Amino acid sequence: MRLDAFEPLIGDWTIEIEWPGQDEPIRGATSYAWLEGGGYVVQRSTMEHPDFPNAIMVIGPAVGDRERIVQHYFDSRGIARIYDISFDDGVLGISRDDADFAQRYRGRISDDGQTITGAWEICEDGATWRHDFAGTYTKVA
Repeated sequence: MRLDAFEPLIGDWTIEIEWPGQDEPIRGATSYAWLEGGGYVVQRSTMEHPDFPNAIMVIGPAVGDRERIVQHYFDSRGIARIYDISFDDGVLGISRDDADFAQRYRGRISDDGQTITGAWEICEDGATWRHDFAGTYTKVA
């Protein structure tokens, strides 16, 4: 996969998360920008709810395997993770299937490129995937 496949994400987006048990959506914002000089996409995310972390992610080729694209994730809780990430045929895929934490996301971008609708799943027992939360990204710039 080529990193330029992520070009449709470049810009600023609002986020609305449908969190189980919450009456109102959790709101936030994220942005995707090319690292100055190229080579990587930098994503920054901020959330309005104090229980949800702010984060910075760097998307680019994996060390030793330039065909594999990964997302290095760092958040305000001090958590760091590495996810596989793809953007193929209008579907954004993010996944991590490690023994300590397994999670995956699938989101489809609208035909006009202005909305991404998707959901996260989580696997806590090493075998069974279940819905974690849904969310919508709306491009604002």
